This record gives sequence, structure tokens and C-alpha cells, in this order.
Amino acid sequence: MIPKAKKAGDIGIIKGYLAGVGQMGVHALAVQLITGLWLATPQFKGISAAFHMKDVFMTHVAAKIVIMIVITVLVIVMRRKIAPKLSMETLGGFTATVGIITVLGIFMVALGVGLRTGGLW
Repeated sequence: MIPKAKKAGDIGIIKGYLAGVGQMGVHALAVQLITGLWLATPQFKGISAAFHMKDVFMTHVAAKIVIMIVITVLVIVMRRKIAPKLSMETLGGFTATVGIITVLGIFMVALGVGLRTGGLW
């Protein structure tokens, strides 16, 4: 979507995406955050216990919680501050934010695989 918008010089492509499909992503992120915290809570008798880092499992879960919160904050900033002012001149900041969110999402997958396979560390 971003390369297509850059090539065409039309920021409307991105704005159209954000208005349509992008809204579903925000709702999916909210569901993922809520269910992730809900599923992690019984494991530790509260979320704060996950940050005691007593073992690899707790370290993984704490890292996933932190990454998920960072992703949520970045999405909120992008939707409220960057996207409304989006133009061809500000496309670089939007692209960088999307890139950071993507890399953090890949880290989330790697941590999830680590939880299932016995740890990455």
C-alpha cells in the first residue's frame, strides 16, 4: 500500500485503507491486548507477578506484555497524531511507525514460538 501510494503520488490510497481495513486492525489489536492480559493473569495470580522474571516463561510473557503495550501506544499515536496530518511530505514518519510496529509484531511471534518450543534464550 505505501509503495503504491508513493509511486502514484496519491496519499488518498493510504487514507482510504486506514478508513476501511485499518479500522479492523485497531479493533483486532484491542481484542488481542485484552485477551492476552486476560489469559496471562491466571498464570501469575495477577499481571504484576509476570514481571518478577523468576524463569524463562515469566520473562517471555513479560516481554510480550511490554511489546504489546508499546505497539498499542504506537498505533494510538499513529492514528491520532500522524494519520490526520498525512501527506506526501509526512509519509516518512508514517512509514517509519508502520515499520516499527511490524518489527515489534515479528518479535511477538518469535516470543510466542519461544514459549511453545521451550524458549529462545
